[in-house]
Amino acid sequence: MAEPIIDATVAGENSNSYVTLAFADAYFADTLEGREWLGFGREDRARALISAARKIDEEFRYYGQPHDTATPQALKFPRDGDHDADGNLRIPDGVEYAACELALHLLREHKSPDLVDRERLQEQGVRRFNLDGITEQYANGVWDNFPRRVRKLLRPFIDSGGRTVVE
Repeated sequence: MAEPIIDATVAGENSNSYVTLAFADAYFADTLEGREWLGFGREDRARALISAARKIDEEFRYYGQPHDTATPQALKFPRDGDHDADGNLRIPDGVEYAACELALHLLREHKSPDLVDRERLQEQGVRRFNLDGITEQYANGVWDNFPRRVRKLLRPFIDSGGRTVVE
């Protein structure tokens, strides 16, 4: 398979990722996870970033408007208040970092699939199970089962009703 083409154009009509591969590589460069991240092939890392953007967009109920309702925008961010100090549109840092963290999480899951398919169990209504002394408990939605670090990074964009808020 060929490496997928990442389009991280801010507010782009064909954007499929919140960050470029170079951004994600730099994000992990000086971290303990850096060697692990780079250990996955370029193609897999690119696919994981695209998948992370999709999952982030699928799990949010958004509050606020796209930056420009007349121009089609492929991804949920930027919203109408997402500008830098110079007034340029931007993806909030928390969303960019969450996309990187979720991409690494997806790669880890793909490399070492669990003994059970968590999403399938959740779709069937399972909220708790025990297997060989390991207990897992699921909250009401898939969002609640995102990695803690990803939830923490995205929390500023979610109100108490589960909708995103504008910075």
